[in-house]
Formats: sequence, C-alpha cells, structure tokens
Amino acid sequence: MANSGETGTGVDSAYKNNYVTGANKYWPTLFKLFELALAIVCIGLLDDPANNTHYRTFVAQRTIALCYATFGAYIIICGAFLLGKVFQDTMTWKTVAMLNFIAAVLFVASGAALLRDWSETKNRNYWHPNTQRMDLLCASGSVAIVTAVFFLVDLLATLRQGVRGYLE
Repeated sequence: MANSGETGTGVDSAYKNNYVTGANKYWPTLFKLFELALAIVCIGLLDDPANNTHYRTFVAQRTIALCYATFGAYIIICGAFLLGKVFQDTMTWKTVAMLNFIAAVLFVASGAALLRDWSETKNRNYWHPNTQRMDLLCASGSVAIVTAVFFLVDLLATLRQGVRGYLE
C-alpha cells in the first residue's frame, strides 16, 4: 500500500497536482474574465436609460439601485479574483461557489426587473419617438439573464471540480 502512492484520502497527490497543472488550470480564470466582461456590458447598456430620462422614466429607481449594486459589485469581485490570480493567490472553491450562486440569483433578479420595467414602459400610452433607450434597457436585461446562466455554469463546474478534489 505504501508503494502504490496512495494517500490517506484515497486520491494520489501526484495525480491531483498533474490534473491541476494541465489545461484545466485556466478555466476558472477564463470564466471570471468572461463574467467581468459581461458585467461591464450590462452596466454600460444600463447607463443611458438610467441617467438620461428627461421626458419620461424608463427605469424605476429600485431597479436602478439593484442593477448598479449587482453589476458594480460583481465587477469588483471578478476583478479582485483576476488580480488574485495575477499574484498567485487563490480563493477556496467553496467561496467561489457561494459567490457564483449569489451572482446568479442577483443577475436573474436584475434582468427580470429590467425586462419588467421595459415591458411596463412599452405598454404605456405615451410613446417617445426615441426608442434607443428602450432598446438599451431590453439589451441590458437580456445580457443580465445570459450572465446569470454563465454564473450558473461556472457554479456547476466549480462544484464538480471542487468536490472531486481538483480545486484548492
């Protein structure tokens, strides 16, 4: 048993280390990079409808607060994760999984609120001739839902690899 290379946990540490050093080493960083890009796109699309409502309100103030808090917080969190990777400092997989789950819930809530406001504004009697802000609002809600799905995929991949012992 001592010559077979098995440890007390039942997983060969040489196998575990070789698995992590392969191509699978970079998938958490790539996920966070795409999530950061999508969060920046969400906040960029929301900026014009949220701040330039001279003639009519496109977005409720509660929705603006939820979206800016969600998008801004996850820009900071993903940026901190990537900065930690640059300095070779890692988060535990359980922390990353928890943050991914919270992000998925918040991005679904933000996307649903944005699409609800878009639908309510679209159904009003007064239709402003400039519909660009309505398009931006719909796009921000749609990208938020896509980002939530992306966070869920990241959550599932993190849980799968973490439970198997391939992540720290």
